[in-house]
Amino acid sequence: MNNVGAWTLYAVVYDGSWGGIPGTDPWLYIDGSSNTKIDELRLYPANASMTTTTYEPLYGPNSACDAHNNILYFDYDAQGRQTTVRDINHNIISYTKQVIQGGNN
Repeated sequence: MNNVGAWTLYAVVYDGSWGGIPGTDPWLYIDGSSNTKIDELRLYPANASMTTTTYEPLYGPNSACDAHNNILYFDYDAQGRQTTVRDINHNIISYTKQVIQGGNN
């Protein structure tokens, strides 16, 4: 379980059962509470891996989550060129600035 700000990452192996009681409601209680709100659900077979990417229209990817739940955020300049890659805590991983001779960037 990882916490970042108000967000908590729960990684749960689900065996497909609903408590073993036929006819019960199909709810999966993440933290023992029925009040947990799920923002993103990544459901896949145990021997598989998954990546998730969100996109900013006309620019490109603005976040990516790899198979190990490492999240990266991407920033762009006014011309739509990728400038900054940040980690989940918004620390800068890489920064790129393109300079065109004679231009105002």
